[in-house]
Amino acid sequence: MLGYYDFLKQFPLFKSIVIWTFTKILKTINKTPRKSNHERVNVVIISLHKLGDTVFTFPAVGEIIRRNEGKKIIIICYENSRALYEKYFRVATEILTHDNFILNDRIAGYHARKKIKQLEPAILFDITGVMTSATLIINSGASRIIGTNRDLFQGLYTEFYPTDEIQHSTDIYLKAIGLKFTDCYCKYEVDAKYDRTKIILIHPFAGWKSKEWDINKFIELSLELNKVYKSAFIILAGSIEHEKIIDMNRKGISVISCYSTEELMNELDKCSILISNDTGPIQIAAILGKPTFSIYGPTNPSFHLPRGKNHKFISYNIKCSPRGNEKICYTNGGKKGCPSFECLNLLSVDDVYKSFRMYLTGLENEPY
Repeated sequence: MLGYYDFLKQFPLFKSIVIWTFTKILKTINKTPRKSNHERVNVVIISLHKLGDTVFTFPAVGEIIRRNEGKKIIIICYENSRALYEKYFRVATEILTHDNFILNDRIAGYHARKKIKQLEPAILFDITGVMTSATLIINSGASRIIGTNRDLFQGLYTEFYPTDEIQHSTDIYLKAIGLKFTDCYCKYEVDAKYDRTKIILIHPFAGWKSKEWDINKFIELSLELNKVYKSAFIILAGSIEHEKIIDMNRKGISVISCYSTEELMNELDKCSILISNDTGPIQIAAILGKPTFSIYGPTNPSFHLPRGKNHKFISYNIKCSPRGNEKICYTNGGKKGCPSFECLNLLSVDDVYKSFRMYLTGLENEPY
């Protein structure tokens, strides 16, 4: 079923009329009496993302903080992102939960909007850019609202920057505040260092199922690695059933269960390399300066691979794999009716093991 925006895109003239009308309405609704900038001093950043996208926002957040030195910065985020922002930017955070929204997280509830107003922002940056954040900033009272969203919501912003998705994910959030990566001082492009004395960690999950290589193949890979190296699984507590963990332990595979983002970060900081799918922990490991080896299927590494040195990937390209300017495959990254998931199913343990060993050899030959 088409979403409202996909439907509008089929009728360009009608879309233009709807956007023009909606913009006028939103400008009227959002035009409330605002305190002057002398009374409002807070800078509020709305960043409601999963872990991987949270790391992709770092250059944008870093630039906002740098360019607003001396002002109080508050980041609105989900609980899983709090530790990342507080560790790297040492700024205040305010947490929203999924209970603060209705209709599958699309519309902000009264208490969420009230929280934003109580912060009394002088400047509000929206680097979320979906209906969720659009409904959150209505009548925020901010003198300046800077950000991106569907053009249907541009009437909410005093400085609106339309974005397209044909760019690396970090660039999307920079463009949302009117910047380019080349103009950015806070790039967070980390050249990872390999420490052969530490353990190889394997994270077998991803943001959605169709990005995940089969967990049993990850187990086989770990068994192969353990013949020469020391490896272990790292997971969110409860994501693998207890009986399977017992079976993995019997085979000599350790499983590290993490109960929070803080624990995940602490464990990743102890590893030599992280092996995973295209997922948030890969981005966290990269920002910690750890080499990463990613397995890609329906998403394009050109848009998601961590920037910097010593981040490699493997993929099995088939006729429908995303190429060039395609960020994901035609089935919306496998979420809309992929018939077979061949891009991941055809990738064998032997393929991954050989590719990883070649990558590891290169790391081992670097100066220690």
